[in-house]
Amino acid sequence: MDLADLLTDEANRLAFARDDGPGNLYYTTHMDLSLPVDQVGALEQGIIVSRSYYNIEDRETDLAEAQAVDQAQVGDLLLVRMTLVAPNALHNVLVEDPLPAGLTGLDQSLEINQQNLQLPQSYGWEDMFSRGWGWWYFQHTQMRDEKVVLSAKYLPAGTYIYTYMVRASTVGTFNVIPTTAQELYFPEVYGRGEGGTFVVTP
Repeated sequence: MDLADLLTDEANRLAFARDDGPGNLYYTTHMDLSLPVDQVGALEQGIIVSRSYYNIEDRETDLAEAQAVDQAQVGDLLLVRMTLVAPNALHNVLVEDPLPAGLTGLDQSLEINQQNLQLPQSYGWEDMFSRGWGWWYFQHTQMRDEKVVLSAKYLPAGTYIYTYMVRASTVGTFNVIPTTAQELYFPEVYGRGEGGTFVVTP
């Protein structure tokens, strides 16, 4: 039964029946209120968060000219760009960015990258696309099989950009679960990006 078919002006009842005879009746019920991922829209409750995928060559492209992509070929490298906007200062922030099943995250701790470089003395706007901005506020980053997790004890009001790389590894059409961000101890301060799909071709 669809959620739209439930009664709204009175209680909904679920009835079970059995025929006469020996034995016990066992039953289990579940209610699934989740939307198909491509119907999940962005939600802003004190945090604005989004994520886009770009061809790796776009690292050298002007930010205004780069085009986000929703498909790649097996073996392609992609740049993932998460943007978090904090209208007000945030405390104990957790950001989770699920990976589509057809993409594999690259462990950037194994090479020279933005997470183990010193904060540059000079940082130009042209660096924001490939290296991000404000990533140094995130004290803990984890590249898991299914998602990337960031945490920060404190984020001043502002805009933060975090980038990492993935490789297209499996052919298919995959759900892209939205990126989420929240304050751990005040989870009502929350943000969610949009859902979608990502296609990996042979």
